[in-house]
Amino acid sequence: MKNTTTRIEEVVGHAVRFNMTTNSAIHVMTSFSQSHISTVEKFTAELCRTNWLTDYTFRHPSKYFVPGPKAVKHFGLARRASNARGPQAFPIDFATLLYCSQHERDVVRLRRAEIGEKFSWYRPEWMPHAHILCRNGQRLALEMLRLAHVGHPNTIVRKCWEAIEKRCQSPEARAAISRREFRLVIVVGTQARARSLQNDLARLNWTESVEIKFAVIPEMLTLTNRC
Repeated sequence: MKNTTTRIEEVVGHAVRFNMTTNSAIHVMTSFSQSHISTVEKFTAELCRTNWLTDYTFRHPSKYFVPGPKAVKHFGLARRASNARGPQAFPIDFATLLYCSQHERDVVRLRRAEIGEKFSWYRPEWMPHAHILCRNGQRLALEMLRLAHVGHPNTIVRKCWEAIEKRCQSPEARAAISRREFRLVIVVGTQARARSLQNDLARLNWTESVEIKFAVIPEMLTLTNRC
């Protein structure tokens, strides 16, 4: 079992990587996976008390956590990292957290600097979206998340097509797509929406045969009244 200091570093580092976290995500994605959820809840309460985490209410009585003032100083983050996630940032961070928690340790969110380090062909102007490192044995792939749980299907399809076509202008990116080192992950709330968007995307004339993956996360439907 890890000691308390190591677990603080692990859990707070996890919150920093994802910009936010929840007790459920910590339970699945950290060394607390063999503990009862109540143990996680007690630990995060203590981290909030000691300013390592800051908690905000989400779907009362559920809470989510962001790096606290002590974590901001320790990791050299901007002070706003301790603020509640805004209406645009929250859905992206929440979807990324849930997507990665579904796969436990097979996928992890990448920070901007890490994207360039691991995938030198990926241009800085492409990095504002959430990006995931996916491990499949010794092979690594970069996944870009796009939210599609709300919005008009035509708009979503157009934005997905534009994002891929923009990357296909780069020979290095086209080569990476051909090697299956890059894929688009579209996050939806239902299987029906996934099937509908999949049919729409299949009709497009792609420059490259890009791999597209749908992630069905029902919890995203609860955000329509929040954000």
